[in-house]
Amino acid sequence: MKDWNNINEITSAFTALGGQFVLNSEKIKEKLAGIKAFIFDWDGVFNKGFKSKSAPTLFAEPDAAGLNLLRLSFFKSQGAIPPCAIITGEDNPGAVYFARRDFFNGVYMKVLRKPAAMAHFCSRHQLTPAQVAFIFDDINDIALAKECGLRFMVKKSANPVFRSLAVKNKWCDYITGNEQDNYPIREICELIMALNGTYEQSLLSRIAIDDTYNIYLKAKRDIIPSVLIADENGFSEIKRAESE
Repeated sequence: MKDWNNINEITSAFTALGGQFVLNSEKIKEKLAGIKAFIFDWDGVFNKGFKSKSAPTLFAEPDAAGLNLLRLSFFKSQGAIPPCAIITGEDNPGAVYFARRDFFNGVYMKVLRKPAAMAHFCSRHQLTPAQVAFIFDDINDIALAKECGLRFMVKKSANPVFRSLAVKNKWCDYITGNEQDNYPIREICELIMALNGTYEQSLLSRIAIDDTYNIYLKAKRDIIPSVLIADENGFSEIKRAESE
């Protein structure tokens, strides 16, 4: 049985999955102490990035469950739910649906220059980029990744050259062992909670639906997600129709 309080065993477990610690696990653990918020790319992170004119992109419940537990763990340790946002280059109704269902703070869409969206997000939540962890997968995310406090990259077997350059240039701190069809967001959430030493107590709180979980759930449901579209003036917020 693994000792999840032992960082060497945590490192071994995630390395055995195929995870790659570009920054060593001790340093990631140190940096996690300063993380207050999370930003996610959408296509290639929550889903494989398949597109169709009529079908929205999808997400997976095991990833969503991991994110809920991660946010609970920060609520328990920091006393507040970490602000979370999705920044995507496309118009993604699936991302909007997920953010509204799971009470993310915002979705930024049609974003060409992702650092500008992060600056807007940080201004809204009184954060610095060093306090943000970014979960991403591909080329158009690197400009943002270079500015964030921690960077978790979703693996793709099809891009060995890109991955090697991401490692060489230190554009990421951890590369998942799992690709999108096997819940890499869940992997990242479990890694973060293991390194923070918050997994077991958060899990037990969720299973019991105890007082702390109910307080967390109420606070989470009070979040009103913003949907913003990049335009020539910066970002315009889309108001939710009453019928939605």
